[in-house]
Amino acid sequence: MPNHERVEQELAALLRASRTTLIVQVDIIRGYRRGVVDRDRAREAAHRLAGTLGLFGFGELGLSASRIERDLESGAVSSGGSFDEFIERATDLLSD
Repeated sequence: MPNHERVEQELAALLRASRTTLIVQVDIIRGYRRGVVDRDRAREAAHRLAGTLGLFGFGELGLSASRIERDLESGAVSSGGSFDEFIERATDLLSD
């Protein structure tokens, strides 16, 4: 088996193993949107998602998580379409 195929298989296995943790992070951001999770906890969840999604090759979605993290850090966003879009896209990805 070529090396790149083995790496892809290993990354896929890691993603499956990390799925529950990623779903929890998305749920934390969803909780922020509902007003039951504080901003710092949601920012930390977005940070974790950005790194993990980027590692697994979901760069665009990872960048979205990074933008949400920056918005939460600056206090620029308390609600909005970017949160809802990210939650929807991340949930779709992780539900497969």
